Amino acid sequence: MSERDPGAAIAPVCTTGFTDSHWLRQAFGTVAYGFFPVRAMKAELAARLIHGPDERIAVSDLELGVQFLRHLARELGGPS
Repeated sequence: MSERDPGAAIAPVCTTGFTDSHWLRQAFGTVAYGFFPVRAMKAELAARLIHGPDERIAVSDLELGVQFLRHLARELGGPS
């Protein structure tokens, strides 16, 4: 994350909701973690809004998350 946002702090947050990662864990016997960076919206607020009736995210946080996940996929995928 520090390559995309120098000085960023990473902190675990537990949220309510559900993920389909149990299918991934069951099929491949792997561990799955959810991660999505937020900068514009406070993490506590974002956690309360996930899968709620007023679910939303700042566009700038969506852009940051997509950029980070693309970067991560390229890093983990090796040379292209």
